[in-house]
Amino acid sequence: MLIANECMKIHSRRFFWMISLVLLCIVIMSALFGDYEGSETGFGDMLIANTNINILITFFMVIEASRIVAAEFSTGTIRMLLIRPVSRTKIMYAKFFAICLLTAALMVGLLLTSFISGYFILPLGSIRGPELLSSYLLNYVFAFIAISLAFMMSAVSRSSATATALSIALTFGSFIGNALFMFGGNNIAKYFWLINADLSPYFGDNEPILDGMTLSFSITVDLIYLLLFHAVAWGVFVRRDV
Repeated sequence: MLIANECMKIHSRRFFWMISLVLLCIVIMSALFGDYEGSETGFGDMLIANTNINILITFFMVIEASRIVAAEFSTGTIRMLLIRPVSRTKIMYAKFFAICLLTAALMVGLLLTSFISGYFILPLGSIRGPELLSSYLLNYVFAFIAISLAFMMSAVSRSSATATALSIALTFGSFIGNALFMFGGNNIAKYFWLINADLSPYFGDNEPILDGMTLSFSITVDLIYLLLFHAVAWGVFVRRDV
């Protein structure tokens, strides 16, 4: 019930519908103007190419995750939540799992709209099902870790604006930090969360970005970061005075 209520609160915001509209427009433009026509594999190629749009979903949901707790404190509505006979832990994780569910819903929506728009605009061709499925799953893993970081920032900060700015900086600014360390030949980059959150180099014909990185290594690092993010978020939220 708590999760459903949080989903409805997010779903009713104009920001969520703006995200959906932007994604729909991008998918239709991809089918109309992408270089897929005339190719026997064009339909499948478009479905694979559109998986890159998941980074936008991650970006939008990081913004939403970064404000979902902090906004309750900044507006004072947190008092209304805490008077319920429900533990703070349940309240906090209802918000977190609502974000995760809506992220999954947006990704499924992206896949469905890509399929429908391609079906009507492009000639049907072969679909690389396993590659398509693995791409969406790996994108969701990345989004889950990024959302966990943003959620921690939201729980720690009383200002939604500050939490959003820090979350975006720590999530997408990490790309720059990773690049600087890698180009500088510093192997410490392999311990950063961002470089391990992307598990795609371990599948297909790709290779690990840095020497010494393996799938088990990245999963272990990811789990350590997730434990850290959620421990900090929970520790701050359950002890904070209102």
